Formats: sequence, structure tokens, C-alpha cells
Amino acid sequence: MIRLLISGTSHVGAVKGGWDLIAADYAGKVEVTFFAVPAARYGHLRFDGTRFGADKADIPPEVKAVAQAINGRTWVDLADYDHVLMVGQAGSGKYELIADILAGYDLDGLPPRGKPQRLSWSAFVAALDDRASGLVARLAAWRAAARGGISLMTPPRTLETVLVPGAAANRPGLWDGLGLSPADLRRTLDAYDSRRAHALERLGIRMVPKPDAVLGPSGFTAARFKAGALRLAGEKAQPEDDLQHMNAEYGAIVLRDFLSTLLAETRPALSA
Repeated sequence: MIRLLISGTSHVGAVKGGWDLIAADYAGKVEVTFFAVPAARYGHLRFDGTRFGADKADIPPEVKAVAQAINGRTWVDLADYDHVLMVGQAGSGKYELIADILAGYDLDGLPPRGKPQRLSWSAFVAALDDRASGLVARLAAWRAAARGGISLMTPPRTLETVLVPGAAANRPGLWDGLGLSPADLRRTLDAYDSRRAHALERLGIRMVPKPDAVLGPSGFTAARFKAGALRLAGEKAQPEDDLQHMNAEYGAIVLRDFLSTLLAETRPALSA
């Protein structure tokens, strides 16, 4: 039996909903504990050795109240688990770096789009590596506290409807005017995930890849995974213009994919 802690921000909502759909398939194999707080308050949580949460005296009372309301507890001890799956700590919207680059440059290896400047693929990768280094710094405390394996499930890629003109509520026109084919756009998104995975691997953290089953042709999340998406507490629906949070079907697919790898790797160790 693998004791798995799943901890993170509001994106845990989809994973928790997904676990409810598939839990019966893992009876006697995986025991899951969830500990999640919305991102606006997640930054207040802190480590004390291997303990993580809101139990320190100087943490705002409202943060403790939210943690208690959602999880029935205000802290967890990472030492109690065989594996820790972090969900969402990378933050949403990080792919916007790619859109900003592509808006100003033609990128070597992709068809020219009439931009005034060209950027080599190696320079593009260097920019991605620079952004990934910040993620490594933020997660170092998790690697230090975890006594077993540790993985990161980054937030879902933005919903593919972001490519519809005017669909990006926060930055209209961010993606829809880039003039890239779906295959070329996916190549840039995949490159960013690859560089983040490479950086985290050096820290001893595995980044969970996005299964093809949840992605559309452009590499963004397929539109069907928006329907029925709920907030972290599981009672209210996500806003209609929210393109970042996905539903339980999405959570079931990504979690099953992760668990398949985890069980395959753990089984030889348990039988040794």
C-alpha cells in the first residue's frame, strides 16, 4: 500500500474529483490524503521540519480557518507518506512567456511570420530555462522535507478556447494572433514543459507529463475538460471565463496516468 499525499492549490479540486471517480480501482494499492488551500492563501503555509501547514502562531487566522474547513486539519507531516504529489505550485499562466516571445520574434525552426527579429531555438530554450530556475528555487523546501519520492503536477495548460479571439479574459489577444499552426504551437508548449522537467529532475523532483488524452491539437487543454469544473471546496462552479481550472474527468485522466507510473516503479521495490 502506497501512502500518497496530494497537496497544492485550487487545482487540487480537479484531482480530488478525479480520485472520487477512480478510487475503487486502487483499493488496497494506494491510500490518498489531500491537503489543499487556494493559491491566495497557500503562500502563508510554512514548513516546520517535515510538517507543512498553517499551525504556526503567526499565520493569519483566516488562513487556518480555510485550511481547516477544506481539509479538516491545518497541517500534514510529509514524513507520514511514501510519496508526495504537489499540484499547482508552479502557478497558472506561466506559458504566457512563450506568447510574449512569439509576439515579437520569428523563432528558428518555425515558419517565418514577418516579425522584425529572429530568435534562435537555443536562445528560446535559455529563456525557458531562466523561468524554470525560479520554480526550482520555490520547490527546494519540498524536496528537503519529503522523506520519500516527490512529484509535481503543474497546473493544466490553458483551455484551447484561448485561441478564440477575445477569449483570454486576462490578456485579450495574447494567443489568437500569433499565426502558428497547432503543431508548431504545441512544439513550443512541449519545449517549456521539457525544460521545467529537466530542471526539476536535478533537484530530485519528477514533473508529471500531461497525457495526450487531455490535450487538443494545439497542445492546450481540450475544451471538454471545462464543463462541470468545481472550486476547491467542491460546491460552487468555476467562473465561465476561467480557462485554467478543469473538471473531474481531467483529474481522473491525469491522476490515473500518474498512478500507473508510480505503481510500476514502486512494485519492484515492495517485492525486493
